[in-house]
Amino acid sequence: MEYISSSQNAKYKIWTSLLESRGIKKHGLCLLSGSKLINEHHKNCDTIIYCDGMSEDYGPGFTMDKALFKDLDIFGTKAPLAIMKTPDFVGESDTGIRLYLPMGDPANLGAMIRSAVAFNVSSIVLMSESANPFHPKCLRASSGAVLKAPLVKGAALADITTDGLFVLDAKGDNIFDADLGADVRLLVGEEGPGIPAELLASCRRLSIPTSKDVESLNAAVAGSVALAVLGMRA
Repeated sequence: MEYISSSQNAKYKIWTSLLESRGIKKHGLCLLSGSKLINEHHKNCDTIIYCDGMSEDYGPGFTMDKALFKDLDIFGTKAPLAIMKTPDFVGESDTGIRLYLPMGDPANLGAMIRSAVAFNVSSIVLMSESANPFHPKCLRASSGAVLKAPLVKGAALADITTDGLFVLDAKGDNIFDADLGADVRLLVGEEGPGIPAELLASCRRLSIPTSKDVESLNAAVAGSVALAVLGMRA
């Protein structure tokens, strides 16, 4: 069991870089935190990290000074951490519900991916504008669903093929009444910026009716409602 007490330690520097997208992409690794994620995935992890004084419940690993461990345990789980290779991206399916996401906020992206897995989406296409799906905030918001999701690397929004593409928009057709078919391509826009006007103009728009007391739904919530409706019709 190696004890790490210096912030200059080479391994520690790599692990701290995994708190940001750049480090995740560079090393092809992600940092798992929280008892639930560690319990589910520790057997597939390369490294287990314990804080000084923790029991070695998941086998041999590294023990870390309390102050350094706290810097890695950004959510304050006070549970062991783990380092895992990022799962591979897959090819896009030709059938089923295909979801396109340009979400730059990792928490929103994680929530949306969690719903996509729950409603059996066949492909989750991450546009180039999207946050890194293995960012700690995304992993946490998805409750680990990111690690078993059918993730696909997509193009930029400006280059997306619009044939048969549906988008969520407040002025669209009521999704509960629309005849969409079993194979659907759905684009859920980013919180705030939404979907560019020129893209909206070339796609079929779908809306989720809400009370007039609410201007709009959070993007991840709206996307989840849409997926639930589509899933019931599949």
